[in-house]
Amino acid sequence: EKDGQTIKGKKIEIKITYIPELINKQFTWGSKNSIKFLENGEMDAFGKGNYYFLQPQVVQANFGNESHTLTFNKDYTEFTSIREKDSETIKGNIC
Repeated sequence: EKDGQTIKGKKIEIKITYIPELINKQFTWGSKNSIKFLENGEMDAFGKGNYYFLQPQVVQANFGNESHTLTFNKDYTEFTSIREKDSETIKGNIC
């Protein structure tokens, strides 16, 4: 049986490291800033940052000394971000 996190009673981990829709794409961040997803899990976001996928369309991003969970729409053109420390929410769109 499969329930998304276990198969036949064994916990599985799926690591997604490459989604071409994000590579070298820039997104708005608030009204005046932007972030860019680079290759190899690197980001240009208020300086250097990094990211990895928690599951399809959900990214853990670390930049500006903060951790954020970004949930993308199906075609990776917009997201909602929730900052880990205080749950501040920001929406972004592809530039």
